[in-house]
Amino acid sequence: MIKKYFIGVMVLVTALFFSSFFGCAKTKAIVNKIIPKSVAKKVRSTPNLKKRVMIIPIIEHAGLGEGGDELVTSTFLNFLTKSPRILIHESHEEGGSSSKKKLTGLGHVTPGLKLIKKAEDLGMHAIVTGIVNPIETNTKKSGIWPFRKYYKIYEVSVIINVMDVMSQTLMLTQLESEKESVPSNKIEMLNEKELIIEFAREVLPGILKRQASAVSKKLSEFPWTGKVLAVDDDTIKINAGVDVGLRPDVYFSVFARGDSISSGRGKVFGLLGEKIGEIKVISVENDHSLAIPTEGGPFSAGQIIKMGS
Repeated sequence: MIKKYFIGVMVLVTALFFSSFFGCAKTKAIVNKIIPKSVAKKVRSTPNLKKRVMIIPIIEHAGLGEGGDELVTSTFLNFLTKSPRILIHESHEEGGSSSKKKLTGLGHVTPGLKLIKKAEDLGMHAIVTGIVNPIETNTKKSGIWPFRKYYKIYEVSVIINVMDVMSQTLMLTQLESEKESVPSNKIEMLNEKELIIEFAREVLPGILKRQASAVSKKLSEFPWTGKVLAVDDDTIKINAGVDVGLRPDVYFSVFARGDSISSGRGKVFGLLGEKIGEIKVISVENDHSLAIPTEGGPFSAGQIIKMGS
């Protein structure tokens, strides 16, 4: 009796041992049997597409001197380009003087309708804008009399905004800042303006790196969307290609454009409409692809395409 019990335990332990090595392969085989081949193929053919992002030159109000705008924007772009899931498009039309930008009370840089339309025509998923705020100066004191000391506190802050092009809504408003305390007696011996500029140039790269990371993370959380460019019989042209990582045999769900709603401030937001059907990519070019219908319809230019169902 004891011998049979011992043999049973050994068999169980051996089974668990081998399952730890071959469990993944076995699970995959079982899944392949359960999931229909057509569905499994769609799952395997779904790439992680890059998002096209339009970058507007960052407005610089910190007083960095000549070339400050270009320095801030180029530093931000250097960090953002390290993200493998973002395809950057630099816009120079809206660069230059901040007087050409509309700034809200929260530090938002609001793109104009003309720029949003251009971004949509170019197949952009998002518009990124930003502002380096004027350097804030405050004073504080520490200790008790007669050993009291006075300090000046300088704060450099940057606000970055990410707008979804299709819905024209803000998906991110991020504030990052750095502070520095300087004894007042030290400031009297130095050129305060030069001190402020030096501090700003020293801390801005770190601020912009964190901002770029926040933008990359937020964009990765949103699903990839595109649109139908044209339809010729059963051939459907879409605005995704090799540039965003698309390949043949990828399936897209197609949606109508939904109703538009207006906010209290009069801003119009576009909504996603009902599902029209499904298409399959058959040919991929650099910045566009051709697809065929696999379900539903009719399909027409301007409809929204989205990964998955």
